[in-house]
Amino acid sequence: MTRVARRAPDPAGEDRDGGFTLVELIVAMGIFTLVLAVFMSGVLVMYRDTNRSQAVASTSDALRKTFMTMDRQVRYAEGVNYPGLVDGSYYVEFRSPSDGGEPATCYQWRYDASAGTLAYRTWAATGSPGSSWVQTAAGLLTGLSSSPFTMLKAEVTTETTKVSYTRQRLQVQLAGARAGGAEQTSTTFVATNSSVDSPGNKAVDAAGVSDNPVCSPSTTRT
Repeated sequence: MTRVARRAPDPAGEDRDGGFTLVELIVAMGIFTLVLAVFMSGVLVMYRDTNRSQAVASTSDALRKTFMTMDRQVRYAEGVNYPGLVDGSYYVEFRSPSDGGEPATCYQWRYDASAGTLAYRTWAATGSPGSSWVQTAAGLLTGLSSSPFTMLKAEVTTETTKVSYTRQRLQVQLAGARAGGAEQTSTTFVATNSSVDSPGNKAVDAAGVSDNPVCSPSTTRT
């Protein structure tokens, strides 16, 4: 005779294939939502950090290229003006001498303190300023209370003063907005063709405006 095994009854009297209860489903959904929220928070933090790093790297690269451009321009300058402020933007001008029959060239740099951008334009000293600006950097500090440009004038060397610099120098100090000013970059450029007699070197008045400015900044700072 063949015996058929019988399944033992459930001691709890319940069906094991009955599925989840509503309470169990709600608890599981709550745990899943919590895990998902933690995961998404981590993703957002990583996304913000990546964007911040990319922005800082981009600004740093733009500043490096900016200083290289300014170095090529200022190096051969024969005169540098005292910087000025017009309508919330800081300006500085300098002029390179004529070369090979070509007229002298005027250079003007503008730091827009409200937009945090840096740009320059050039024109022949015998002509009028053009309106085409070349932007070299963005994402810089805004709301500056002082000019990022400083003209260090050339002085006569005497036995009394012992002056070391007989050439004009242009000091530029910039910083990216995302760096919060903590990673400022400062460079000083020497105008090798300048001297104490260079236009723009002297400023008698207290306003710090060059007595004999190069490229007439009163009409070019626009």
